[in-house]
Amino acid sequence: MNNNLIDIKQSIMIFVSISVIISFLYSTMSDSASASSEMVFLKDEMPFGLSYSDWSEKFWIWQSQTFEDPENSENWLGVAENGCFMRDEGPVVMLIDPAYGYTLNQKCAISSTDGILIDLWSGECDSAMKEFENASFKQISDCARGFDLGKIKTTLRVDGTIVSELQATDWTTNILNNAVESRTNEMHLTLEKGTRIPTDPNKWGGTYLAAAHGWYVILKPLSPGNHTIDYENQVSSTTLSGAGNQNLAHITYHLMVK
Repeated sequence: MNNNLIDIKQSIMIFVSISVIISFLYSTMSDSASASSEMVFLKDEMPFGLSYSDWSEKFWIWQSQTFEDPENSENWLGVAENGCFMRDEGPVVMLIDPAYGYTLNQKCAISSTDGILIDLWSGECDSAMKEFENASFKQISDCARGFDLGKIKTTLRVDGTIVSELQATDWTTNILNNAVESRTNEMHLTLEKGTRIPTDPNKWGGTYLAAAHGWYVILKPLSPGNHTIDYENQVSSTTLSGAGNQNLAHITYHLMVK
């Protein structure tokens, strides 16, 4: 047989083999992405009858009611390794804000009817702040978004499988996979003494106009049994954000779903 013909046949076989492998990998990746999407409520959905904006408002009301540990300002009251720091909002449970930082493991029991809200990264602004005492809601909302400047990278996994990814730099969101960027509507927060939201002590006890901006995931209810949710958050400063906007966290929830 002609050597050129043999070479052509071998080249065709190699090409076909490579095409099959690429097709298989693409199909596997597509199936994985599709499966991950089925685990989350997407942007235009209304998880349990409320929008992402509504749920992010509830999340920040919880944050306003979360307090620093008076004996350790770097810790929050109620947070301990292998404890269960979580907010139960009826049909949705909320996991700890990654702004807590550090590496943290939590062990909780939830219902197989509960949705699960994870804040990938967000910021809040309110009229208790010195420069915003008489600001409009738009100014306060833009201020909240300003706290989300920096280089942000977050990965969320359920049972070891990546479900959501976020990468953003300053005002540009580069990767937004199965997550929702959301601004709250106008809300009012009561900031009590010791709240983890930085507040002038002279203004403790007051109620203030507030807004939040950030990226969130709401997972659909998990099947009964043991599950693990972990999310890694890394925030580094940029010229626009300034040196203060930095964070590093890896938080893992070991869930018993009943």
